Amino acid sequence: MSAADNNIWDRGQAVPDNNMSSKPVKPTRSALDIDLRRIVGLWPFILLFGLLGYAVGGIYLRYVTPVYTVSASLGLEARDEDNSLLVNLLGNNRNSLNDKIAYFKSPTLASQLIDSLGIQYHAESQGRFKNKDFYGYIRWKIITENGNDPSNISFSLTPKGKGFRFTSGSVSGLANWGEPFFIRKSRVVVYKLKDISKSSSVFCYNLNLFTEAFRLSSTLTVTPSSKQSNILTMKYSDVSSDRAIDILNGLISLQKEILEKEKSVGYSKTIDFIDKRLEPLGRDLDSIETALAQFKISRGIYGRSASGESYLSTIGSIDNEMTQIAIKEATIKAVEDFINDPKQKESDLAFVGLESSNLPSLCGQFQELRRQREKLALVAQDANPNLRLLDKNISDLRSNMDKQLNSYKGNIKIVKDMYQRKQDEAKVKLDNAPIIEKELIEKSRFKNIKEALYLSMLQKREEALIARASVNVVNKVVYPPLKSNATIKPSKATILLTAISIGLILPIIFGMIKEVTNKKVVSKKSIQNNTQIPVLAELEQVTDSYSFPFVIGGNSRSMFGEQIRSLRTNINFYLDDQKQTNFIVITSSMSGEGKSFLSMNLAKSYSLQGKKVALLEFDLRRPKISKVLGLAENPIGLSSLLIGKSTPNEIVTPLVKDENEHFDLFASGAIPPNPQELVSTKYMAQLKEFLEKNYEIVIVDTPPFGIVADAQIIGEWADLSLIVTRFNQTTVDQIFEIDEWNDRGVFKSMAIIFNGIKNSGYFGYKYGYYYYKRKYGYGYYSAYGYGGYGAKKSKKVY
Repeated sequence: MSAADNNIWDRGQAVPDNNMSSKPVKPTRSALDIDLRRIVGLWPFILLFGLLGYAVGGIYLRYVTPVYTVSASLGLEARDEDNSLLVNLLGNNRNSLNDKIAYFKSPTLASQLIDSLGIQYHAESQGRFKNKDFYGYIRWKIITENGNDPSNISFSLTPKGKGFRFTSGSVSGLANWGEPFFIRKSRVVVYKLKDISKSSSVFCYNLNLFTEAFRLSSTLTVTPSSKQSNILTMKYSDVSSDRAIDILNGLISLQKEILEKEKSVGYSKTIDFIDKRLEPLGRDLDSIETALAQFKISRGIYGRSASGESYLSTIGSIDNEMTQIAIKEATIKAVEDFINDPKQKESDLAFVGLESSNLPSLCGQFQELRRQREKLALVAQDANPNLRLLDKNISDLRSNMDKQLNSYKGNIKIVKDMYQRKQDEAKVKLDNAPIIEKELIEKSRFKNIKEALYLSMLQKREEALIARASVNVVNKVVYPPLKSNATIKPSKATILLTAISIGLILPIIFGMIKEVTNKKVVSKKSIQNNTQIPVLAELEQVTDSYSFPFVIGGNSRSMFGEQIRSLRTNINFYLDDQKQTNFIVITSSMSGEGKSFLSMNLAKSYSLQGKKVALLEFDLRRPKISKVLGLAENPIGLSSLLIGKSTPNEIVTPLVKDENEHFDLFASGAIPPNPQELVSTKYMAQLKEFLEKNYEIVIVDTPPFGIVADAQIIGEWADLSLIVTRFNQTTVDQIFEIDEWNDRGVFKSMAIIFNGIKNSGYFGYKYGYYYYKRKYGYGYYSAYGYGGYGAKKSKKVY
């Protein structure tokens, strides 16, 4: 019982005095009644669902296959770009680091790695909920001949003795570890790397090399550490951490090996190309020198003039540059022919004059993609996604190479035009020389060109030999791939925390939804927010009210009894002490809200004060008081009085009548067909007159006004009208309706009773403060009187 229950001025309510005209401020109506304490009352369910979430998370982790993400950092060798005049004129805006990233992620490199590691050959044990990967325990492969692609096969094996038993369809047999055996026409060998359980059944199968290569390249993540750094961070995710580590280590080793091979191959091709050119060039040079000597003898010439020597010196340097340009033009022309002619091979190219260019690497990639495309086109249609991806990669690479070649050609033309102008200027000086000297100069010049070309070739051959001997790719592993630093998905801590959090939140969400969607009254606050009518009392729910209708007694100190006494005290503020008889009318908005039970116990409470009390059962349609007290079969009652067949003295049923207590019941009697017409007859005035002469307190139990209008007719007698509402049964809309009754003046001096409160009610929340009062206050009375909780119940009826 709260202090508010004894305070009629609660929430600004005025004293019920006829001399006062002030009214309380009308509250703002709201259907929402949200109380976090009720949601916290769900703590057993919150705890239960949290434990269920933990269990679900544990089950999920038990049956989900973990994925390991292994990372590594690699510092790439900083390769000097071509610093020749051509590249300086062109300007190098290409981001070489992006090219290296693309190369790391290329299916070309992935296919080579998969083939070297045998990753396309899988071994796993198949479980009911998840499979266990046997990478690192078993390794197998199909032994092919003549470089043919292996066919797809699958088989299962079970360890037996020093070997194993294998089964593939209808084919089965015994084999030894590391020794080849046949499955149909395929020659297979299986290696045991670690001991496995003899009861383990391992399923082995292989996938297409290119399918695995595209999957690996799409799974691999390669990112630069920063824009200014040559350090790459690589990440790969796999169900086997050992396989992820092998893949990253294999990529690092394979990339270094390929770069060293590309460098070495490029120099070897240059040397072969120069050797092929030196032999005919030497023969040409010998013949030119012989012809020049014979010309001098035949003309008697032993030297040249000063102007002739000057011309040869000038034109010689120009001819050397033009020779270098011609070599580069020939190289670019050969690369263009290679791009446009599928029949040409990259091995036929020699990149003389473009040693520091990345064209050799691009041509190698182009040749490999073209080879893969031709190979895949034999077994796939044009709509095949892998074939389309290869076509896209080839097209992008060709476009990149075309752009570079066009840039080289444009800049070569600029330099060539410049030297051509210088050459024309030198020829003007030659035209002024004598005819014989002019002829000698031309022949000497031709000999010098061939000689310079021969010497240039010899120089480049020596440079290529030295470079090939010193080929080395310096890639530094900054952060090696380690199993101890691998991240695991799903994370055990994350999954369990998420599952527990969801489990804890679900009941809270349910509680919030229930709070928002609930339209029933579950608190006194909800009533006060939606009506200006005062709430006189909050009454707890009483169990077994039909067997024990009178909870309040002389010695009873039960919770409900104390609440009725408090209600009686509050009611006295509304009654006129000067009147002989005070009428209290009790109604509700719907049936089942406990008004009859309240009427009986409130009447009993007044009788215990020594007052003469009359209880009128005016719910003529559904009388409950007579039924509870065993008087339902008595045809004499209010219905017979209202039709003039009985007098008030004839229908009175004394419940208690002694010197200290006077309590009479006016039962309803037989159920009439027209109750509303009966309460409007002249006999009502006679009944009221009789009650005013013989009783001090008259309590009238009426039918629900929200259903029928009988209560309004009887309500004209009332000095106080009590409207009964019930916990978690009366709706907020009905509170709105009750407030409208007050606005229309349907009843006199209205007050509300909040009935049926449960100690463990809405959401299991200990309503209000009664739980604590029971524990620390009223509870100690229960052992001494009737009706107390924990007390032995008596069958005595008052």
